[in-house]
Amino acid sequence: MRVGGRSLTLLDDTEETFWARFYAPVARERMHLGERSLEVEQWRLPPAELAAVLRPYWAARVGSPGAGSVPPSGPG
Repeated sequence: MRVGGRSLTLLDDTEETFWARFYAPVARERMHLGERSLEVEQWRLPPAELAAVLRPYWAARVGSPGAGSVPPSGPG
């Protein structure tokens, strides 16, 4: 992401671990030919929950959201 003209990395992880933060398992019960089956799918978290996931990473790297924070100096 870019903040104040600088490129910053909020989350640096493997692809599976990175994306797992933003999805939650949801179970769906289905009927097919009189047989019940339970399917578990991965659904994206609602926006408020996505923000809650990212907020600590943002605060650690950039500062409090909306406070006009300046990114810390150094590589990144």
